[in-house]
Amino acid sequence: MEATVIRHPSAPPETEQHTFTKAVLSYLPEALSIATDRGGAYGDTWALENRINTFKRIVFRLPQHPLLYGEFMRLVDCAGLIDTKHSRYLGGFKRDHVLDGINYEAMFGHLMEDYQEKLNKITAMLAAAKAAADATPQSPDPTEAI
Repeated sequence: MEATVIRHPSAPPETEQHTFTKAVLSYLPEALSIATDRGGAYGDTWALENRINTFKRIVFRLPQHPLLYGEFMRLVDCAGLIDTKHSRYLGGFKRDHVLDGINYEAMFGHLMEDYQEKLNKITAMLAAAKAAADATPQSPDPTEAI
């Protein structure tokens, strides 16, 4: 399927356009069509009053650790997909909303268990290291005798 190319009036002739520009402009008509269809199909899911943030709120209440940054951000991404999928019900029921929701929530459950397991291991290791440090006899301070 050959796409219609959109050109800005001040753009050089197509033969002089950069490869990047030609490639991007070849996708814009279809992208605009999809964007228009999504608004009609899903309702105004980006309006602040329609935002659903249930799963993102769950994630942002979790304790964070720098060693788990990637895992945490993956949870944020998954939560965002679930919340977006749920917000699409504003445009009406579609079987796809339910099926995708089940899949994303199953993934979320797996990611949450993985995150919590890793966080618990890090917390236990830090507690053990602190206990070992606290139990180590301190050598006397040689300056105290002065």
